Amino acid sequence: MANIKITDLQTPTLIEELDDESLVAVVGGLDPTTEIGKSLLHVLEDVLKQAEI
Repeated sequence: MANIKITDLQTPTLIEELDDESLVAVVGGLDPTTEIGKSLLHVLEDVLKQAEI
């Protein structure tokens, strides 16, 4: 089971935590209030959706 945590890089605030039984693991963080953070979050969501199929 992969434990996926999405955090803000500027403050160690946990934004979202997901438990997924796939082999996907994410280490690090992103700021979803920035343009690059929004893009990275959408990519991560797409990867998780593909892993569910």
